[in-house]
Amino acid sequence: IRDELPKIEEEEKVKMEIYKRMGIKYRSKLQEIKEEEKEIIKQVSQIDKESKDLIKKFLNLFLKGGYPLLDLENPEVTESQVIFPIKEGFRLLRATYEVLLKITWNRTELFIDSVKFEEDRWIVDTDNRIDAMKKVNAVLDILENSICDILNIDEICERIDKSKSWGLALKLLYTTKKPLTPKEIAEQLNWKPNYTTAILTDLMKKKNWPVPLIERLSKGVYQLNGHGYVIMRRYEQLYGITIKREEQYEENSQSVKRKTLLNFMKT
Repeated sequence: IRDELPKIEEEEKVKMEIYKRMGIKYRSKLQEIKEEEKEIIKQVSQIDKESKDLIKKFLNLFLKGGYPLLDLENPEVTESQVIFPIKEGFRLLRATYEVLLKITWNRTELFIDSVKFEEDRWIVDTDNRIDAMKKVNAVLDILENSICDILNIDEICERIDKSKSWGLALKLLYTTKKPLTPKEIAEQLNWKPNYTTAILTDLMKKKNWPVPLIERLSKGVYQLNGHGYVIMRRYEQLYGITIKREEQYEENSQSVKRKTLLNFMKT
C-alpha cells in the first residue's frame, strides 16, 4: 500500500477536481486507504514484536541448559572421527539446530568448527577421545557466547559504533562481502600496515570479543564470519553503513603528531 499511495493520492485529487467541476460531491477514498495502511503497519509491528519475543525465549532455553545430553562414556571412535551418541529423551530436532545456527551464525550447515550436529549424535573431526571432548566443550562455549551476543545485540552494535577503528574494519569487511588482505584493508582505510594488523588481531582476541566477529583464512586474508555477519546486519539496521576514509587518516595523523611531540619533549 505504501508504494502505491502516491499514485492513489494523485488519482484521487484529479477525481475530486473533475467531480467538483461537474457539480458532484465526491468522497475521497484516500483517508480510508491511509487508515488501512496504519492498521497494517500496526499489525506488522505487533507480529515483529511477538517474533522477537519468541526468539528471546528460544535462545534463553539454551542458556538454561537446553542442550542435548551427550553420552560421553560410550563414544564411537573411528580413524578420523569421535561420535558421541545422544540419549533418547534428551535430543534436539534437526529444525532446532537449524533455527539456532541461523539466528546466531546465519548458517544452514549444522556444524561449528569441527563439530557436526545430528539429532541422535554429535560428530567430532578427531581420532582422540579427550581431544573430542575438549572440542565439544569449546563449541558449547561458542554457542553460549553467541546466544548471549544475540540477546544483547543492540549493545554490541553500540560498542562497534563508538569504536572508530574496530568499527571501520568491520564495516569495510561487511560491505565488500569478500575476504581482504591486511594490505587491501590498509589501502582502503588509509591505515598503516602495522596499525591494520594490530586492529585485525584485536578483533580476533577473545578478551575483546568472546566470539570473534572475523576470521583469518589460510591465505592470510580476513573476512567476517557468520556470527559477525549477523551482528553487522543488525548494525546496518540501527546505524546505517558509512565509511569515511578521511576521518581515520586525520586520526592517525594526529596520533603521529602527538608521538612526535612527546619524543621531542624527551630529547
